[in-house]
Amino acid sequence: MLHRDLLLEEARYKRYLGNAIEVSGAFKNLNYAFYKFRKPVDHVSVDLDILISVDDAPKAARILRQLGFKAVAVEPYTVTLEKRNFIVDLYTQPSFAWIVYINGERLLGVC
Repeated sequence: MLHRDLLLEEARYKRYLGNAIEVSGAFKNLNYAFYKFRKPVDHVSVDLDILISVDDAPKAARILRQLGFKAVAVEPYTVTLEKRNFIVDLYTQPSFAWIVYINGERLLGVC
């Protein structure tokens, strides 16, 4: 049972990294950073969080749609896109409950 669980987790991790590589390759000319990429727990994340420059956010969403992603939620500082149960969250500002807690543009070195 444990061996099977480990194989499943490894397959999830391989899929997650493959998706992260696909997205990062498509964003090669954009100002972005992986956000919350490594979590302090041993599990595979359910989504890929990306901090993206406000100026590049529309282009990033367009690129993801060209890769087959569909927008499933639009919030003040985040757009969530999904493809085959893989979720990408594009953040223009790090926020919680729509409250910005640090300037995303400064983190990305824009201002």
